Amino acid sequence: MKNRALIPIVVGTLLACSECDFGKGGGLMQPGISEQHVVAVPDSPKFLTEEMALSAARVTLDLDRLWSTNWHPVPDNRTAAPDGRRDELLASNTINSNRGFIAFTNDANSRFVLVEVQGNRLLLKSSLSK
Repeated sequence: MKNRALIPIVVGTLLACSECDFGKGGGLMQPGISEQHVVAVPDSPKFLTEEMALSAARVTLDLDRLWSTNWHPVPDNRTAAPDGRRDELLASNTINSNRGFIAFTNDANSRFVLVEVQGNRLLLKSSLSK
């Protein structure tokens, strides 16, 4: 139940950062890959849950000005969480349970959002599919 309380906090923090300057001025970036967003979370989760990853991924699309309402998550049933629950959308990293991605489509294109938990931070990045 602790994770359910954490999700609104994560989403609130991400939304609060939506007006932050993430250095869009002059870094070297690869085409189709967003800059990495780093967001603090109040507690260090034991592992990346699908709910946390989906909330963070949707906000990442908004931060990248891709408006998450135009993008829909693509089901991916290949992995399971460390607690045994089957992932429906999250493709968890099988070596590092704190890392995974969610695929999105807007019917014309596909995009992946990588979400990683490092201590009490979330690292977020989106990229176009090839």
